[in-house]
Amino acid sequence: MIPEFLDRNCLVYQRDGIEFINMLHAESVQLIWTDPPAARDQFTTHKNYTLMEYIELCAAMADAAFRVLTPSGVLAISLPRANVEGVVEAIGKGTHFKFGGYTYDSLDLYSTIVAFDKGDPKWNASAVAVVQVTPLSMISEFVEAHTDPGDLVVDPFCGSGAVLEAAVKADRWAIVNDHDPDAVAATIRRYKETCA
Repeated sequence: MIPEFLDRNCLVYQRDGIEFINMLHAESVQLIWTDPPAARDQFTTHKNYTLMEYIELCAAMADAAFRVLTPSGVLAISLPRANVEGVVEAIGKGTHFKFGGYTYDSLDLYSTIVAFDKGDPKWNASAVAVVQVTPLSMISEFVEAHTDPGDLVVDPFCGSGAVLEAAVKADRWAIVNDHDPDAVAATIRRYKETCA
């Protein structure tokens, strides 16, 4: 499959998110961090998912992710707070992931980051930390804590490219994807402005 953009430390694709994960080699990825598309409010312009469709999307993504993550790999998903319990339950039933814990993300406390470990959980499953940081610094800290330089970090729903930026700046390889051509263009532009 030909990427939309490639550089010495990253690849950017434009595909369906689940199809993208399924093209990756088994046990080749240390960390998948993503923010699947969901209706944020009534003004959302991209495809809106009902609660059930959104939970099914996250469960299907986790199922595909389990195959490509290394034995100690981590799946981190940024979720609207209203969907957390349903997604955690669906992923727990449908895969062998172990719930690794969660933390509230960013200054507006809109999202919850939920982590799942393929191996032994590194987080305390009952721990919740409210953090007053930007989403990029949260992602950067997580990338550095759960990967080593040279590891592969993947984002199947890359949006504006924050995961790509965090991974490349931390000396990791990054492969990212988005179905939306505008998101792919924004990710490439961000990479060229902040990382290249």
